[in-house]
Amino acid sequence: MTTAFDSIERGLREALAYARGESPATIHEIEVPRPEVEATRSANARPAFAGKTP
Repeated sequence: MTTAFDSIERGLREALAYARGESPATIHEIEVPRPEVEATRSANARPAFAGKTP
């Protein structure tokens, strides 16, 4: 079996054990900053994104 398959299988087995309450699992939590939507949608960003000059 491949390394990728082994990793996926191990993760699925850990998830099943955690769901059944049989084994403590390692939980990873990350913080993702909120995107700056207004800056992305601003009129200054659109022409540059489209490859046009203002």
